[in-house]
Amino acid sequence: MDAVVISRTRRRIATSDAHNGRNCWDYRLHRARPPLQSRLRGVVFSNGVQQFKLGLPYLAGLATLDAEWRSLRPEDAPNAHWDWPALMRHARDRFSLLDGDGNVIGLWCSGASSPRKYENGAWYRLDFMEVRPDRRESSIGAAMVAAIGARAIEMSATGIIIESLPESAPFWRRLGATERTMDGWRPGRDLLPFVVETDLLNTLKEVFDEGRAQASSKSEGPHPR
Repeated sequence: MDAVVISRTRRRIATSDAHNGRNCWDYRLHRARPPLQSRLRGVVFSNGVQQFKLGLPYLAGLATLDAEWRSLRPEDAPNAHWDWPALMRHARDRFSLLDGDGNVIGLWCSGASSPRKYENGAWYRLDFMEVRPDRRESSIGAAMVAAIGARAIEMSATGIIIESLPESAPFWRRLGATERTMDGWRPGRDLLPFVVETDLLNTLKEVFDEGRAQASSKSEGPHPR
């Protein structure tokens, strides 16, 4: 299963029906937090097959997208009731992934304003991530993770910590993430801990930079003689 969905803790999954029996927080009751600045927004990159662009999700336009994505998710999906407008209002770091036609095909966010200090390192906390449900190809998920790696390094992180839904664990294993905890950090109940170590993080950044160079060369086209 190539579903690319994770959460920091099930208790904080934002739902449209916050009182459905789970101990969920309704993030819509909170004022939107200002997004962190990033030079990566607007960057175009390629994975060799298709081009992508990083953007800033606009909260006013997320309601329509969220309704569409909900209709595309299986009813029994672990993230069936995710509420992206609510999640993004809470997040400090938020990004969208667009395809070559400008359609949003991926979202990710983090509620942390800076990397967390564990094990003599600084760890970017990836809280929520999803590829558009009808576009869950591993190549799109991998491209988005490469961009996340670049963002983590932009924030001076030495790695990434992920609390994965069990259904997404095969995806992180294929990417080479390490399944482990660390001092001071444990996953929430029913979630699995994955860590993108420094070597893998640097590799992701290299992949992203190569993708930027490919996209740039394609946009320039052949030079006249």
